[in-house]
Order: sequence, then C-alpha cells, then structure tokens
Amino acid sequence: MLKKQNVTLTEASHIFILFNLAIPQPVYNLLEQYNQFFTAHNSQLIDILILVFCFSFLFPLCIIFVESIICRTNKKHYHIAHLFIVTSLIIIYLLPIIKIYAGFLYNAYILIGQAIVIGIILSYLLHNKSFLRRFLTFMTPVIILLCGNFLWQLISAGVIFDKNTQAPAFNTKTKNVNVLLLICDEFPVTSLMDKTMEIDKERYPNIANLAEHSYWFRNATTVSDDTLKGAVPAILTGRYPDHINNQTNSIFTALSESHDFNVYETYSRFCPQHLSAIQENLGQRLKLLFSDLSVIYLHILLPSEFAKSLPKITHDWKNFIKPETTEITERNGLERLWEERTLTFHKFMNNIKKTDTPQFSFLHVLLPHIPWSYVPSGQRYGLKVEGLFGVPGVNKGEIWENNLWNTQQAYQRHLLQVGYVDTLIGKMISKLKHEGVYDQTLIIITADHGVAFIPGDSRRKLTPENKYEIMPVPLIIKIPHQKKKAIIDKNIETIDIFPTVLDVLELDIPWKINGHSAIDFHRPERPEKVCFKQNRMEKTSKLQYEKNFLGHLQSIVNKKVELFGSGNSELLYNFDRHSDLIGHSVNKAFIKNDTPPMSIEINNQIRSQIESNTKTPLSPIPVSGNIYATSPQNFNTLNLALVSNDTVISVTKAYKNNAYEGAFLFFAAPSFQSKINDLNVFIISEKDNRIHFIKVPLREGL
Repeated sequence: MLKKQNVTLTEASHIFILFNLAIPQPVYNLLEQYNQFFTAHNSQLIDILILVFCFSFLFPLCIIFVESIICRTNKKHYHIAHLFIVTSLIIIYLLPIIKIYAGFLYNAYILIGQAIVIGIILSYLLHNKSFLRRFLTFMTPVIILLCGNFLWQLISAGVIFDKNTQAPAFNTKTKNVNVLLLICDEFPVTSLMDKTMEIDKERYPNIANLAEHSYWFRNATTVSDDTLKGAVPAILTGRYPDHINNQTNSIFTALSESHDFNVYETYSRFCPQHLSAIQENLGQRLKLLFSDLSVIYLHILLPSEFAKSLPKITHDWKNFIKPETTEITERNGLERLWEERTLTFHKFMNNIKKTDTPQFSFLHVLLPHIPWSYVPSGQRYGLKVEGLFGVPGVNKGEIWENNLWNTQQAYQRHLLQVGYVDTLIGKMISKLKHEGVYDQTLIIITADHGVAFIPGDSRRKLTPENKYEIMPVPLIIKIPHQKKKAIIDKNIETIDIFPTVLDVLELDIPWKINGHSAIDFHRPERPEKVCFKQNRMEKTSKLQYEKNFLGHLQSIVNKKVELFGSGNSELLYNFDRHSDLIGHSVNKAFIKNDTPPMSIEINNQIRSQIESNTKTPLSPIPVSGNIYATSPQNFNTLNLALVSNDTVISVTKAYKNNAYEGAFLFFAAPSFQSKINDLNVFIISEKDNRIHFIKVPLREGL
C-alpha cells in the first residue's frame, strides 16, 4: 500500500508568507495610517484580534488545507495547484506595487499583463532556485513580527488598550444641566445671514428665534476642512487635529459619569459603545468590518479603470457596500443612506426626555450636506442628472466646473435645504419645551465646516479663494435660563465648544486641551485663526489666517442677497434672468407651433404630490424631470418655463446628461400653490428681441 503524501512544511510556509505579503499586509499598512476606520466601526480588541487571526493565519491555512487534500489524492495535481497558487499570490503581490509606481503610464490591461509576466518569471525562479526557497522560508518569523507591529501601532494610537478608558474624577457638585450638541454638516454661517449680517428671520425663523436668547458667535470658524480627521474630533475634544491622539478623552468621557446619553454619531466614534444609542453585537461588527475591508482591498489591488466600478470609499469610513439603515428597502442604497438623515434626526429628537439624571443629547446630522433634496417643508425631490450625488457640474474631485448656472442653482438648493434644517431645529426645540427641559438645557448648534460655490474651485476642500466660505460656521450657544440675545464677534474656533460645556457645568478635566471657554470674556482674544487642510496625498498641513473674517463675510452675503434676495423675496425660487416672465400668461400669440425634437418626463413623485394637492404653506414646489431628444442637443443652452393653466410659474435652465438626454429642476414659489393643477414645460426662445414659447410634449406612455 502506497504511503499518502502530505504538503511539506516548506511549501506550507511559502503559501503562508506569500499570502500575507499579497493580501493582509497592504491592508495593515493602510489601516495603520487610518486607524479611524476601526473607530468608525466601533471595533473592540476582540474584533481586531479576530481580524488579524483570520487574515494572517486562518485564510492561508485554509489554502494549505485544500492543497493537502489535493496532495493526498494526486501528487501531480498537487504540484500543478501549488504552482498556480504561488504564481497567483506573487502576481497579486506585484499588482499594487506596479500600480503605485507605474500606474500613470499604462492602462489597466498593460498593468495586469506586466504583473502576470513578472509573476510567472519570479515563480519560475522560486521553483528552480533553492536559495530563493530558503530565503522565503526564513521570512516566516518576519510575517509574525509584521502582525505584531500592526497591533502595536493600534495600541500606540489608542485604538486598543487605551490607558484612559475610565472617566476621571470630577467635581461632584456639577449643576443639574442637560446638554444638547447638534453638529450640522456643510453649513457656512453666511447661508443664514441677511444683508444686515443678522440671521434671516423670514427664511430661518426657528434658528433666529433661538438666537434671540442665546450667544451667537458670528466670527466662529472650523479648525479643519476634513470632517472625520479634524473638524468633528476638534469639537468633541477641544483639541487641534494635530493634538488628537487619544480617542477616549472627549466630551463623552467628561460627561459619562454625570449624564445619561442620547448619542447618535455619524462619522466619528468617540462615544463608548455601551453609552451610544447605536448598539452593535460582535457578529454585526465583524460582518461589516470584513465587508468593508474587502472593498478597501479591491481598491488597493485593482487598476484605477477597474476600481471605478467598486463602491466608493472616499465619502465615509464604513458601509461601503450598503448603508446601515434597514427601515427602507424599496430604494437603492444611496437613496436609503441619505433618507436615513431625517430618520436619525427624528430618533434623536424622540429620545430627548426629562429624566432624573441630566441628559447629554448629541447628534451629528448630514444636513444640509449634499445631496440637496429637501425644501423647507421637508418635501423631498429627486433629480436624475449626471454629477456627484445629483449635483450637476461637480467632478469626482469635488471641483466645480466653470459653469455659473450650475453653481448658482446648487447654491439655491443648498439654501432651501438650510430651510429644512431650520424646520427640524424648530421641531427639536418644541420637543424640549414639551418635555419641560428647554430652559435648563445648554443648547449648542454648530457645523463641521462650510461649503463653497465658486466656479472652477473646490466645493469643500480649503483653498485660498474659498476659505471665507469653508471656515466660518454657525455657533449658537444658549446657556440654561438665558433670556437675552448677545452677538459676539470675537475670534472663536470650534475647539472652544467643549471647554464652554465644561465651563457651564463647572467641570474640570485632568488632560490638556487647546480650546478655551467661549463665554470667558476676560480671556485675551486669540490672535489668529488656524485651519488644518488635507491635501490629495492625505497629508495634513496647518494654515494660519487673520482673526477677523467678518469684513469678507459681508462681501459673500452681499453677493448672495443680490442673487437670491432675503426675507420674503421670491428671488430664492426664481433668480434666472427670465424671472420677469413669472406670473404672466402664455399668450397664444407668443406660442410657436414648432415641435421640438424632444419630449419630457416629469418626476412621478412630484406629479402625484401636485395632483393630490399635498402642499405646505410658505414652501416652494419642486418640479424635476428629464428631457429626451431624438437628435443630439446642447441642453445647457435651453431656457425653460414651467406653465400651469397658461401661466408661467417658474423658469430654469436645463442640464446636460449626454447628447440625447438632459434634466431640469424648477422651484415654483409658494404663492402658486393653490393654482397648480396641470403642468407643461415650454422652451423659451428669443428671436428679434421677442420671446416665444415652444411647448415640449410629454414623453409617450406617460
């Protein structure tokens, strides 16, 4: 009877080493730089140990086990399988290296071809040169050391085995004060202002009403243009981004012994798991961890042309394949993710309660962040158009194209969504009053950073041209039982929020922070502003600016008011140069009987809302849709009118998706709500100093 063959220890060690070099190690290298990934996933020590065990040991052992079965069955087949696996692992190891150093020179297929050719040559040499096999075998302990180094880097960064996981001892005579901290996203303070540099009471009544008995720090600025790596952590810790190295020392640590928590973090994960309103068990955490790591690894491995089809990993730190929410199942993943913004806000708001122990309520809400899909009433609208999250004219680097109309209507949509934020804040304040805790609550409303609307410039990354739109953020602080309004123009930064909370609660902390209480008016004013900028190479640089931004903010507000008006002005809904047509009848004498080579489709959701007369006072009516042409068209040159009962109720310009498809978005003023029962879209044609209307037929089948 023949003796059954087994995989030799040397061959097994080669699989172990090559697998670790090809797959886990590139991931470990990346995660050592971006350990916020584990913070966002609520990863515990056990999660990381399981990850390392599976990636570095279990997975290669599974391959060795399969090889062993083949070896015991057929030695010849085993040699073929072993050679194939070794060659494949070498190719996988080489591909990211070639991609980094030569990816810009070649297309994807040439890159892969190079990796295959070099991989086959190296595999051949390994198979035939004994000294290479011995060298690879001797590397086994190195792989174990690399795994240990990965764990040590996470320990050093405070991700695991943090030395300060327990809340320090505080003054037990803390005031019985509730704390509510709301961080909005992509919210420049200038969006709130009217021409007098006050909060626009007509457009944003709830925020303006809150400010009537609060401190409004009009010269407040963020300290980072990056939400997760700088802006939000700075608010929570009171530290500049280059000083944030211990992830547990934050407002959550400070209040963990004195307050009950109602906490909903979106990007950051500073709140201890057991105190957060979002709870996940080990199985849920591991499932999401491995799912997201698989996407990250494919981005590392694949050439850029192929990686384009993968889920994006640049807009969040988790849920790359699908969003967290399970409440909504009928819409696609991206829509569910942004719908969750409102659902989360209402969960947060509903958990605000009067309790025996003071309550700390915290929410970082992705509003008025893109996509811009809400009007002040809360009505949602969609726009089927090419562009980042339904925003035409923004490339993948989040740079605005040199198209004035695209940036202007984007600005309009942003301001309308700010109106929705105001509506939500109004509901939140009503909830506080209903629970009987409004007066005794320290309320803080702010934002991580702003957003810019400059053609040809970055939408949200800090540049010399957009700094006055990215850095200034709202900061409204109502201390308990405050009755009077105070507008403060001294130099305040978002690192001052946490110290202000400590000041009001009369708490002392044993660790150092960079910020100071904003309501300590005896302290000398900070001589400059600081903002940390992240560049394309993921490096952070510290920038310094003058301390007073207000003069520059006035210029931005003036331009905004000139375009969109303020107060009750309906320029916010129709600022186009043809807006003087609104309210006028489409006289038959001005209708050309030409039939354009195109048809339109109005968003079904919008049509059903109009037909069912679902209208909210003082909120515009969004009407969106698409244009389909039978021959190539330059849609960007189309001026359109929305007509109801022969009356023009809104005007806009079209967007171009491609040569045969465009899109449009109208906002009809609230004054037309009672007059809408039939909608048509006309092309506005100008010839011989006269305006003519050309009706665009509805698409067949509608």
